[in-house]
Amino acid sequence: MYFGFDQRIADVLTKAGVSAQLVEQVKTQFATPVIFDSMPIQDAIGFTEHILKTTIGYSTYEIGQAACGDPIQVAVILKRRGYVWVHEPSFHV
Repeated sequence: MYFGFDQRIADVLTKAGVSAQLVEQVKTQFATPVIFDSMPIQDAIGFTEHILKTTIGYSTYEIGQAACGDPIQVAVILKRRGYVWVHEPSFHV
């Protein structure tokens, strides 16, 4: 969903004979411009969670097997602290 449309549209257009170059031109017009290089870590976590939750929500109500679902497990790798869980998975037996 980050690209502003369902990726399957690009696949269908390519199979229908639309050139890969034209499909790429159209894709770039719909992509969300995000500057990742200087994004603060908290914003990067929020952005990632937003994209995942949007994808999960979309997938949940689509006909057929859901491609993904909750719970979301998020971790970051920090220069000084190493691997740190943001939302650590919990298992229930």
